[in-house]
Amino acid sequence: MINILSVLLIIIIMQTLDKTLLGLIDLSLKDENDVTKWVKNIPVNGVKFCNYYLKNDFKLVANIELDNDVDRNGEKKRSTVIKFVPILESEFIKDSEYIYLFTIDDIIVKFGGCRNGLKNRIGSYLCGHHVIERGKSGKMSLTNAIVYHTFEDYLNRGKEVKMYAHELEKVSVKTIILGEKVEFFPQVYHVYESKYIDSFLKKYGIYPVLSKNKDPKYVTNIEKITSDSKNKKEVKQNLKKIMESMEKMNIQMKLFKKEIKLS
Repeated sequence: MINILSVLLIIIIMQTLDKTLLGLIDLSLKDENDVTKWVKNIPVNGVKFCNYYLKNDFKLVANIELDNDVDRNGEKKRSTVIKFVPILESEFIKDSEYIYLFTIDDIIVKFGGCRNGLKNRIGSYLCGHHVIERGKSGKMSLTNAIVYHTFEDYLNRGKEVKMYAHELEKVSVKTIILGEKVEFFPQVYHVYESKYIDSFLKKYGIYPVLSKNKDPKYVTNIEKITSDSKNKKEVKQNLKKIMESMEKMNIQMKLFKKEIKLS
């Protein structure tokens, strides 16, 4: 009788530990080859590009599509599963600094920037394919892996993924080094990227879901306050859920002890 009750108790405890609690203690139940661990859910109530107050700063430069291209033999041309299809090839290959943003189903999901042109940057995003779950080396940035697999997931759902960009003017700096007049062009895209993310946060009170990284030099007070408040709120909510789960477990333990006495 005790063995049967022990099994029942284990079942009850497992049911009590809901997904939230399992997530808090970082238990992974996913298959080791499951790439969905890299996919971020896009909020349906996110800020749409058509409503974005700075949309006129950007122009459409590429569509992102599933890469199903095959060669003459019917074999897949590339191992990667998504591709960037330029709207204007000349814009894509230009060696210039840009800030850009991505949309999924018209919802703004990420801001970014690049120093050496859009083509070079998207090549880096395609490196997101190299996750261990695909049998690859795992040598890729977390950002690239998340962006790559999130795009693939939503494209498979039939959603449109687009890239908009804004070319930045070169900033010239003239100075004297060792008695010689020198002119050079410093990198500025990271400043623009940070300021656009900051303005988005101020305007809408949220980050684009894939765009939480920015140059720490340009983090503003409002962002720190928002981040701190959000973190404190999440901690309180998580602690509340843990306490509720523990209370349920305590009740079940009392019932278990009562059943043992009755038996």
